[in-house]
Amino acid sequence: MGQQFLVILSRPPASGTSTLSEMLADECGFSVVNGDDIFREMAKDQKMTVAEIATVAEDDFCIDREIDDRLLNFPVMISMTVVQRG
Repeated sequence: MGQQFLVILSRPPASGTSTLSEMLADECGFSVVNGDDIFREMAKDQKMTVAEIATVAEDDFCIDREIDDRLLNFPVMISMTVVQRG
């Protein structure tokens, strides 16, 4: 079996992360899992809007850990948009 690896792209919103991940996936034969999709899935699971779970996530780092755990279950390339806190 060939070597498996994980590539994570993390940039601010609207910086081209999804476009870049799709281009790399096409070129290298990777699959893409978008962290934003997992975030939306978590919001739905909690019966919250994305805005509501984002507000909770500002103070509850368990949400970030849960996203990481879900992403790490995929042996694929991951696209993740992050919001800079400051």
